[in-house]
Amino acid sequence: MSNWCYLLSRSALRLRCHNIRPRVKFSPDRQSIYSAVNKNYGRKIFTTAFKGNSEIQKSPYATRNNLRIDQDNVVSSPFPDVNIPREFLHEYIWKNLERWPSKTAVVCSTTGKSYTYSELRTLSGKFAASLRKCKFYPNSTIAVVLPNVVEYAIIVLGASEAGISITMMNPISTAKEISRQLQASEAFGVITSSEQYPVVKASLAGCSNIKLPAIIVDEPNHPLPEGCIRFSELISDSVEVFSESAIPGKTNEDVLFLPYSSGTTGLPKGVEISHRNVTVNCEQLQVKGVYPAHETTETHQEVVPLILPAFHIYGLVVVILNYLSVGAKIVFVRKFNAENFLNSLKDFKSTILYAAPPMILFLGSSELVTDNHLKTLKFIMSGAAPIGAESVQKVLRKVKREIPISQGYGLTEASPVVTSTDNGIDNLDAVGYVISNTSLRIVNLEESRAGQNMGVNETGELYVKGPQVMKGYYKNPEATANTLDGEWLKTGDIACFDETGRVMIKDRIKELIKVKGFQVAPAELEELLRTNDEILDAAVVGEPHPKYGEMPKAFVVCKPGVKSDGDKIKKFIAERVPSYKQLGSVKFIDVIPKSTAGKILRRQLKDM
Repeated sequence: MSNWCYLLSRSALRLRCHNIRPRVKFSPDRQSIYSAVNKNYGRKIFTTAFKGNSEIQKSPYATRNNLRIDQDNVVSSPFPDVNIPREFLHEYIWKNLERWPSKTAVVCSTTGKSYTYSELRTLSGKFAASLRKCKFYPNSTIAVVLPNVVEYAIIVLGASEAGISITMMNPISTAKEISRQLQASEAFGVITSSEQYPVVKASLAGCSNIKLPAIIVDEPNHPLPEGCIRFSELISDSVEVFSESAIPGKTNEDVLFLPYSSGTTGLPKGVEISHRNVTVNCEQLQVKGVYPAHETTETHQEVVPLILPAFHIYGLVVVILNYLSVGAKIVFVRKFNAENFLNSLKDFKSTILYAAPPMILFLGSSELVTDNHLKTLKFIMSGAAPIGAESVQKVLRKVKREIPISQGYGLTEASPVVTSTDNGIDNLDAVGYVISNTSLRIVNLEESRAGQNMGVNETGELYVKGPQVMKGYYKNPEATANTLDGEWLKTGDIACFDETGRVMIKDRIKELIKVKGFQVAPAELEELLRTNDEILDAAVVGEPHPKYGEMPKAFVVCKPGVKSDGDKIKKFIAERVPSYKQLGSVKFIDVIPKSTAGKILRRQLKDM
C-alpha cells in the first residue's frame, strides 16, 4: 500500500493518508502544557495545513517513511546534505549580488525608506570601514539596542565585514538588563535610537568596557543627543571603503552573534554563534522540502515582512539573513500593531509570512482582515506555539485558496532551526523532520536507564548534533559543559519521534518561562524578589496563560512577623522589569521546597 499523503478536494484540512499513525490528541491539560512549553521565538512550533483544490497532490516529504535511524537509535535527516559554506556571513550574502543589484533589499513599512542590494552592499562596507576607524578591532563586540529598522541589515553585514561580534538586545529592556548584558558581553560600544537612548544612557553608568559614545540611528533631521555619534555619518559619501576587506587571522568559525539566552537554567548567558553556524543554517533552510521560496529573477522577487523582532535569532537568521541571501525583499515593520501588520501584507504584496500564533489568530478572527490582505501570500509559517486546526481553518476561509502553513522547531543555541518541513504534515503535534546535516537522539532521563538512547515513540530529552550548533556560552565553561555533551546539544526539551521520522515536543525540563514569545529567567525574578525587605525566600515558575502562553508565578516566603499581599509584590516587580517579565500571580507559602543540594524543586511548586 502506498504511504504517500494525498491532499484532496475542497474541504479545508482534510488529509487522506496511508500507513500513517493516527494523530494523537492531547487532553485539554496536556495541550495547555504543550502550548506553554513552546510559547517562544527561540523554540519554534509551526503547524501545517492545506485548503486543497480538486487535483490530487503529492508531497514527497509529507508522510512517507522518512525515519533514518541507526543501531544506536540516532536519527539522521531524510533531507540531502548541504555543502557547509566557508565564507564569512557578508561574503555569503553578497556572493550572488550581480544577479539582483537593483532589486530592493530592505524597506521600512512605515516611512518607505529603502535600500537596493547594491546600496546595501556599499553602505555596509562603509560602516565596516567606520567601525575599524573607531578602533573596533577584530573580535571586539558591539551592542545593538534597536527596533526593526532597515539599518539593522547594514549594521549586521558591516560588523561581519569588520570582523566584530554583535550582541543584540530587546529595545524594551530596562537599564539594569542592558547594563548586565553590556558588561557580560564586554561590549566596546552600543548602537541605539534616540527613543531608546535615555534608558541606554542610564545603563552605561559603571560600564567601564564601553569606550565610545553611543551611535544613534535616526533620520538626519532628528536632534542628536549630546555626546553621541550619528549613524548616518558613519555611512556617508565621505567614508572611504577599504580596498581589502579580509582580516588576517579571522575564520568563519569566529563568533558573529552573541545573543543572550537563559539556556536550560539560570541567568541569561551569551550564546556564541559563528559565521559558519549562521550560513549553514541558511543553507539547511533552502533545501527542497523545507524552503518555500522561488528564485529571484528579473520578473520575480519574494516579499517577506519582518514582524518578528530583529534582535532575536529567529527573525534575524530565518527572515533577514536567509532571505537576503536569495535576493528577496524584506519589509521591516518597526512597531507591531494591527495597522502596520496588515499594511505590510497588502501594500507590499507580501508572499511569505513568518508569524506567531496570536498573529495567525488575528488574521483569522479580526473583521479588519479581508482576502485582499492575504491574496499574495503563498506560504505562512506560524512560530512559538501550536495554533490548532480551528485557527488555521479561519485563515484558510479568508484566503479562499490553497496555501500551506508550515511548522518546525529550533532554539537559539542551534542558530536556530533543527526540524522543519514546507508542507503536508497531517499531525498537528509534530514539528517536522530533522533538517540536513543534523542528527538527533532521545535520551532517557530515568535513573535506571539514564543516558540510554530511546526508540520510536519513547520520550526523553532531545539531544541535537549538527554544524548549526553553537560554539558554547561566552566565558562560561561550566554552563557550556552542562549544555554540550561533546558535539551534542542538550536542548532541555522532552521529545519523541514516530515511525515516520516526525518529531514531537512533549514537555521541557528547563526552568525557562516563555511569555508572549520572550524568555523570562526565574532566577532573575527570584533575585529581585529577595531584595524586597518583606521577603525571606522566593521561587518562580511558569503557569499556563490562555493569551500569553505562560506567566511567571511567584511563591513567596515572608520574613517572620511580616504579612504582605500579592498586589504589593506584583507592583514591586512591575516597577523593575519590562511588562513581559511581570508576575501573573503570587502565592504565599511557609517554605520553598528544595533538594538536599539546595536546588528549588519547581515541579513540586507547580503541583501546589
